[in-house]
Amino acid sequence: REIEDDSSRSRALIAMAERLPELWPETLTIVREIEDDSSRSSALIAMAEYLPELWPEALAIVREIEDDFSRLSALIAMAEYLPELWLEALAIASETKEDLYRAVALQLLAEHLPDVMWPEALAIVREIENDSYRSSALSAMAEHLPEALWLEALAITREIEGDSSRSSTLSAMVEHLPEALWPEALTIVREIENDSYRSSALSAMAEYLPELWPEALAIVREIEDDYSRSSALSAMAEHLPEALWLEALAITRDIKDDSSRSSALSAMAEHLPEALWLEALAIIRDIKDDYSRSSALSAMAEHLPTNLISTAIAMIWDMQDNYFRAKALQAFLPALEHLSIPFPEWAKTLDIIAYQDRSELLEALPDIRPIVTRLGDDNTFPAILQAVRDVCQQWP
Repeated sequence: REIEDDSSRSRALIAMAERLPELWPETLTIVREIEDDSSRSSALIAMAEYLPELWPEALAIVREIEDDFSRLSALIAMAEYLPELWLEALAIASETKEDLYRAVALQLLAEHLPDVMWPEALAIVREIENDSYRSSALSAMAEHLPEALWLEALAITREIEGDSSRSSTLSAMVEHLPEALWPEALTIVREIENDSYRSSALSAMAEYLPELWPEALAIVREIEDDYSRSSALSAMAEHLPEALWLEALAITRDIKDDSSRSSALSAMAEHLPEALWLEALAIIRDIKDDYSRSSALSAMAEHLPTNLISTAIAMIWDMQDNYFRAKALQAFLPALEHLSIPFPEWAKTLDIIAYQDRSELLEALPDIRPIVTRLGDDNTFPAILQAVRDVCQQWP
C-alpha cells in the first residue's frame, strides 16, 4: 500500500495474489486505490481466477476504470468465469472509438462469444475504418464464426479497400469457409487488383479449394506479374486435379520471366502426371537463362521418367555456363548410374562437375563414388580424396 508507483504496486499485488487468499478484501481495496487504469486493469486480470467470493466488489472496481481498453481487458478476463459479462464487454467494444482497441477487443472476445452475440460483433467489425485492424478482427473471428453469418463476414471483407488486408482476411478464412460460399470468395479474390496479394490469397486457398479449380486457374491466368503467377501455381501444384495439369502448364509457358517460370516448374515436378513430362521439358527448353534452366532440371531429376533422362541431359549440355551445367548434372548423377553411358561421356561429366565451388564439389563426392569406382577400381576414389586434401592444403 505504501508503494507510490501504480505499476510497481500492481506487479506486487499480482505476485501475491495466489498466495494470500485470506487478504483478498484488503487486496481489492488497494487495487481500487491504484489511479492508473492500465495498472489497475492488470492487477484485476491477474486476480480474476481467485475472486469467486468477491465478484461484486471486483466488478464495481472494473466499472470505475475510465479507459475503455483497460476496462474491457479486465472484463474479458472476468467473463471467462462470469459468462453474463460477455454482453457488457461487447457493449464496451462497440462504444470504443479507437479502431485498434476495438479490433483487439474483438479478437479477445471471438473465442468466447455465444452465437446470439455474433451479429452484434460483426456490426462492430463493420464500423472499424482502418483496413488492417478490420482484417485482424475478421481473421481472429474466422475460426469461431457461426455458419449462418459467413455471408455477412464475406460482405464485410469485400468492403475492405486495401488489397493487402483483403488478401490477409481471405487467407485466414479459407480453412473454415463453408463450401457453398467458395464461389463468392473467389469473386472477391478476382477483385483484388494487386497481383502479389491476389496470388497470396490463391496460394492460401489451394489446400482447401473444392471443385472450383477451373475458376481458380482462370484467376491465375489473369495475374500479369510473372513472380506472383508463379507463386500461385507453385502453391496449387500439390492439390491440382490431374485433368487440369495441361492448363496449368499452358499458364506456366506464358510466364515470360525465366526465373519465375523455373520456380513454377520446380514446384510442379513432384506432382506432374507422367503423360505431361514431355510438355514440361519443352517448356524448360525455352528457358534461356542457364541458372533458371539448371534449377528446373535439378528439381525434376528425382521424378523424371527414365526414358526421358537422356533428353534432359541433352538440355544440360546445351547450357553455356559450366557452373550451372555442373549443378544440374550433379542432380542427375543417381539416375545416370543406371544408364549405359560410354567412358568418354562419364569423363566429360565428371570434368564438368568439377566446375562447382569447393564446398559443392565436396558435397557431390558421395554421389560420384560408385561411378568413379566402377570406371576405375577400389583405389580410385581414395586417390581423388587425397588429391582434394592436397589442393586444400596448397590453396586453403
